[in-house]
Parts: sequence; structure tokens; C-alpha cells
Amino acid sequence: MKKITLYLSIVIVLLSCSPYKKITNTTLPDPFKFTLVDSIPQTKNQLYVKANSWMAKTLNSAKEVIQMQDKEAGKLIGKAVIQVNGPINGFGQPLGYDYVYYTISIDVKDGKYRCVLSDFYHEGGTHTEGKAVKQSTSYGSLDNKSVPSEIMFSMPNRWDGIKSTAMTRSQNLLEDFKKKMKDKNTDDF
Repeated sequence: MKKITLYLSIVIVLLSCSPYKKITNTTLPDPFKFTLVDSIPQTKNQLYVKANSWMAKTLNSAKEVIQMQDKEAGKLIGKAVIQVNGPINGFGQPLGYDYVYYTISIDVKDGKYRCVLSDFYHEGGTHTEGKAVKQSTSYGSLDNKSVPSEIMFSMPNRWDGIKSTAMTRSQNLLEDFKKKMKDKNTDDF
């Protein structure tokens, strides 16, 4: 009986020490989307060149692409990805990485620009457990408020951790974009 009580105590302590950050749904945007709108005294052409340059430098992996560039309309659309920790082993270390894909939409006009990050979608990655290579489950749209059933009981904080990571990186990305747009330096040589 003492062994069972000790075992259950250890399991409860380990489960309560989850490496995933618990966040409340009130801190998450609904829908899961981030928008930056700002005014700046520059022409549409100047803003488009800066936005295009930023996007080309930001989307720099094989999984990230610029899908549309329309200078006349002042519109850029791209697909990007955020790498997040995959399943965690018993020591709190990730066994690999999962991916959150999303869309970046940028609109510019004289004196104003808008950057929208939307359509966030979780996709599982490849993980190693010992010598075995496994594919983790895709949990779908980050607009889903409820914890996916695949992890509801085993890792309920994982969904919040994925959303928290995506939210933090998205906010950092928008700050970087804003900084680039306000930068007085041009790419002229």
C-alpha cells in the first residue's frame, strides 16, 4: 500500500511540473490572429519596397515562401512557419519539433501599412524516441479553443504551450516588421 501511495504521489508531482506554460484563454486572441496597422509619412512605393525587403529576409527557409507580390495593389502575401517543441520526454526535453504554419499579409498605401498574421495551423513533426522515429499528431487550427482529444489527458498544457509560443513569436515578428518600416535607412548603396 505504501508503494502504491508513493508511486501515485510521484506521478502527481511529475504531472504537475509540466514544462508547458499554462495560459488562460482570456490572454489568447480570438480568432488566433495578429494585426499591426500604423501610419508613417512615406509613399506607397517606399513602404512596399521596405515590406518586400523585410519579407524576403524574414522568409528564409524552404518551408517559407512569398506567394504573391503585387506592387500596383501594394500587397504581399507569404506563408511562414514557427518551430515549436514537440512531445517532451520524462526529463523535460523535447524529442523533436512540431511546426505552426501561418499566413503573412501585408498591405501598403501612401502613409499607411498593415501586417496581418493569420490562419495558424499546427502540424506534427518527426520525433525520435530511443531508436524509433515517430510522427507526432497534427492538432489543426490554433483557432480551436479546446484541447485536442489526442493530448487532453496526457499533456493538456501542451496545446496552451504551442499557442503561447506562436503568440510570442508572432508579436516579436510584428515588432521587427514595425522597426523595419520605421527605419530611416534605405537599401540604396
